[in-house]
Parts: sequence; structure tokens; C-alpha cells
Amino acid sequence: MQLVRVRPNERRVRGLAAQLEKTSIDRLILTSRSNLFYLTSLWPIGQTFLSISRSGQLEVFGSRLDFFLTESDEVKVFAGRGEADILESMKRSIAAAEDKYVEVDHPSTVSEKLRASPGFAIVPGNRMVERMRSAKDEQEVECLKRSAELAKEGMKAALEEIREGVTEREVARAAHIAMVDKGAEETAFEISVGSGWRSSLPHAIPTDKEMERGELVVVDLGADLEHYKSDMTRTQAIGSPEGQGRKLLDAVMAAYDACLGGVAPDVKASDLASKCDSVLTSAGFSEGILHGLGHGVGLDIHEEPTLSTKSADTLIAGHVVTIEPGVYLRGIMGARWENTVLVTKAGHEVLT
Repeated sequence: MQLVRVRPNERRVRGLAAQLEKTSIDRLILTSRSNLFYLTSLWPIGQTFLSISRSGQLEVFGSRLDFFLTESDEVKVFAGRGEADILESMKRSIAAAEDKYVEVDHPSTVSEKLRASPGFAIVPGNRMVERMRSAKDEQEVECLKRSAELAKEGMKAALEEIREGVTEREVARAAHIAMVDKGAEETAFEISVGSGWRSSLPHAIPTDKEMERGELVVVDLGADLEHYKSDMTRTQAIGSPEGQGRKLLDAVMAAYDACLGGVAPDVKASDLASKCDSVLTSAGFSEGILHGLGHGVGLDIHEEPTLSTKSADTLIAGHVVTIEPGVYLRGIMGARWENTVLVTKAGHEVLT
């Protein structure tokens, strides 16, 4: 049986410990698989938690199914038979270290059960690691670029499949096969294909509906490579779009071009999102705006920063975000255009 090797990313661990030292937090517990992978390169199958103290000491608490054979000189690994066993190991560790104030990354049943323990305070909702993850390093950017290339292969296959008589499921299947055949480990999320009136659904699950001439078809897909995601959307007409369809596509593309040109360091995400809404509203589609301009992409398909009119985030070099204006006329038609974009020191680079 192959050994599970726990190898911390020393630079990231040191950076997180330095942030913890500036707080009153004695210990941070990470329940997110993405946060665990970011610091240790572990992507366990079962329930697993990573604990980091202010000194930077790491402890992993997980299932024996994942950690039956483990090797690590830098991390203490506690392998239990189930959740109750894992939680007891964590409680004993906290008590032995005499930690009094513990934070958890995400609210969960685990954090609730720990809160019931006497002797220390548990507070969920810590976003420290998520904020660290928002700025990608060179290795992450390289992986995201490769993931983006796979998404482009999937989209190429999808668009080539779109024609009268083809079903939404057939388009999604063609995209899925193309990405996996080219090296994707899996899709980043369930591929969305909506044609005709179903293009007005922002996340249309593919059906056996056959496509008809004159319809708009919205395809949203992404690839997963080494746990890093990509995200892109295209809207294609079967035949030449006319009337309202043409107006809709023109408005979405105008919003996309206006916002993409503004992607650069020190730009407020809310300003970009407001620009998008302004373009779409001026075109007469204010009622069809159902979501923000975009979101961060990385180990999770949706992560920081958030590109919306209410966002407090400011873009910095290393952010990887989506620019995805969309308009949805309920029960009639919809359109969206999306690319994954890297914020660079000089401006931006479109990855998809």
C-alpha cells in the first residue's frame, strides 16, 4: 500500500502562522478540503481536519481509511475510526496545549460539537486561508492556465456539436469527453447547457431537449486539473440571431468588453460590477440581471475575491477571476459570456 505523505508548504504555513501571531487566536482549525490541500497537498477522501497553532505547529485529524499508512516528519497525524473518535483526539490536543481561543474556517456540525466542550471557546467563520488563497503564486497560475486550456478544448467540442436536432445532453457529453481525453481529471462542475427558453436559466442542467433553428444556446463549463478549476461560458445562436436575441447578445458582449478592459491591480471589484450593470441597464435589460459580474477561481470554483456591486474587494496581481455578464429573460431566452482572467502587474491576461 502506498504511503500518504504529508508535506507542508513551508512558505504558506509560515505566512499563516505570522498572521495568527498578530491575533488572540491560539489555534485555527481548517475543515475545508481546499484549505487543507493549500497548506499540505493532501486531498483526503474522508472527513479530515487540519489544526495550526500560533507557532505554526500542524496537526492532522482524520480517518484511518485515509491515514492507515502515513509518513511525515513535520506534522502530527491522529487517525480515528469515525467522527467521534477524531473529535475526541482534537479535544485532547486542544486541552493538552491549554488553548483557550480556537477559530474554525467554516461553520459546521463539527464546530458546533466542539463549541459544546468546556475549557475553550470555539468561533467559526475564519477566512484567513481563503484570503491567502485569493492571490495565486507562479505554480498555481501555471496549473490554472493548463486547466483553462482544457476548458477551451471542451468548449470547442461543445460549440462544434451545436446544431438543429442535437440535444443539450449530447452537447454536454461532447464537452466532457473532450476535456477528460485531453487530460482533465474531471469537470470543475456539472456542465450547463440551456437552449431556447432554457437559456434563461443561469445554471441549466442538460436535458434531452432538441435544439431548434433561431435559438440561443448557453454553454457553461470548466475543467479540474490537479484540483485547480477553470470556468468559461459561451452563447451561440443556431443560425443568425435576430430581433431580441441579437440585442441581448450585443448588450452582453458590450458589458463584457467594457469590464474586461478595466481589469487591473487596485481596481475596486464593485466599480467593475457597477459598470457591467450600467451597460446592461442602458440596453434595457435591468430586470434580466440575476448575478454579479464574477468571482475568484482556484481550488474552488467560487472563491475570493467577489465581483459584485456590494463587494469590498480590490483586485491585486495574482487574482484569478471570472468576467461573466449575463442577462436572463425568464421563460424566453438568456445570454452569458465568460472567461477566466488573471490579474497581472500590467493589467490582465485572459486564460480561457
